[in-house]
Amino acid sequence: MIDMDALLRGLPVSGLEPKYLARLDGLLPEFTHFGRWSTVLWLLEPPAGRHVPYLAPVHSLYALLHASGTALDDAYTQAQHAVALLRHETAATSWFTRFDFYETDPLFPECLSAPDFLHWLRYSEAGCALHLLPALLDMLEQACEAALDTVFSGIGQSFTIKTMPELPTPKSMIEFVPCAIWDDGEDTEDWRNHPFYHWRDAMRPVADRLEQVLGEKVYYFADLDDELDDDNVHRFLVLHWCCTWCPHSSYVRYLLDISGTEHVEQLKAALIDPASYTHPFEMNDAFWGMETLGIPSFVWRQDSA
Repeated sequence: MIDMDALLRGLPVSGLEPKYLARLDGLLPEFTHFGRWSTVLWLLEPPAGRHVPYLAPVHSLYALLHASGTALDDAYTQAQHAVALLRHETAATSWFTRFDFYETDPLFPECLSAPDFLHWLRYSEAGCALHLLPALLDMLEQACEAALDTVFSGIGQSFTIKTMPELPTPKSMIEFVPCAIWDDGEDTEDWRNHPFYHWRDAMRPVADRLEQVLGEKVYYFADLDDELDDDNVHRFLVLHWCCTWCPHSSYVRYLLDISGTEHVEQLKAALIDPASYTHPFEMNDAFWGMETLGIPSFVWRQDSA
């Protein structure tokens, strides 16, 4: 049986893509090969009901090792090996796979509770063997404390990680979709021939049926000829697209795991079944959705050691 409540609890409150809560700078050189995750150690919004910041442990440990004096290539190899151990030594419930709007399989998709990560580094045999600078771990701990007070604001609400509701609010069940999700650099001369827009057309009768049964729109279809108009979509339908476009991605595997689903087609059927829409939702212009304000920044300097 598919557990749609568990699925909802495995996703962030503010939207499918977790918000940034705090940043640590100065740990890595200006240029690495990790794109927008290159030089900053980010603390992220947790899944619903978990009132602590999360982080990507491979990237975070890579940054901490390098700032502790390990060469970049060696730091990355050590981080991968250490996190493989960490994965087996921490509870599965402490992990989640983050959604990225643009990338099907982003770098460092797996995220872990930052307090669990810190505890493992400070007190496990394998963590201590990494010989990270204590001042670095102290700074990360300070950033975690500050992240608890980062303010989420929008759609008539304001809260922090400490006071965050246990489940998404009705308006935050709607995702802002200004372009093709998981575009992955798809090179199409006519963007309307992108597979996302074929899926979008196929969703029209599905969305109509759901609206008739539920009494609320699940998909606002923008006028594609209007540059100022954008889609607004119930998050379950966004997940349906993810399952359709890339069923073997790490994110879809995560969705299957947390919902207790064996096959992706079963999950896709549940995501468009009116019986799955028990959590309140309200169609709105999600462009004005939840955002984080005043993200705290911590800067590492070598003399800090």
